[in-house]
Amino acid sequence: WQLRGEVYETGIGEVRRIALEDGSAVTLNSDSRAAVRFEPGRRIVRLTRGEGLFEVAKDKTRPFLVLTDQVAVRAVGTAFSVRALADDVLVTVTEGVVDVTPRDAPAHRLGVNQRAEVRPRLPVQVTAESATETHRQLAWREGLVSFSGESLAEAVREVNRYSRRQVQIADPALAGMPVIGIFRAGDVDAFAQTTAAALGIEARNEGPVIRLLPANHP
Repeated sequence: WQLRGEVYETGIGEVRRIALEDGSAVTLNSDSRAAVRFEPGRRIVRLTRGEGLFEVAKDKTRPFLVLTDQVAVRAVGTAFSVRALADDVLVTVTEGVVDVTPRDAPAHRLGVNQRAEVRPRLPVQVTAESATETHRQLAWREGLVSFSGESLAEAVREVNRYSRRQVQIADPALAGMPVIGIFRAGDVDAFAQTTAAALGIEARNEGPVIRLLPANHP
């Protein structure tokens, strides 16, 4: 399949925007991979890992399909993001309408500022969000990561996507603490130090790893 299409990849910490021959554009987030193939009756992008924002040029004769292992997303002319990390797929619509079809399940139609979470063997969860929240979730386009009450465990997982140097939570009791803030993607030191100060915990630099510990930990 890939031999008849173009393959695009980003490294850890890299964000790349690709202009496609039909006037559409794909912006790939950190550590992502997509293969693009155009056929007479459809335009196909296979997102094999990571996250992409798809700005689709209108062409009613050729639907635009984004495929992952878990889901197919179909659009004609719209803008939406697809995030495929492990078995969890998130689809967020910023413009127009898309159809989200999980494997072996009916399609769900999403409009602007709606989001679908697709996980194996679970019902599809569709939520409506404000335009502000949708924009916050796509802050990676501007080289930022933004948190608004996510757990420390969720925030650490997200921050670690952008750097080979990793943050670790040394005490599971810290994992549920809420994180609020905007950080430069890839700057794990700033994230760890600022978050530790806000939560009253310690960030300990140990070379390739920054460990988050309770305050006054031996």
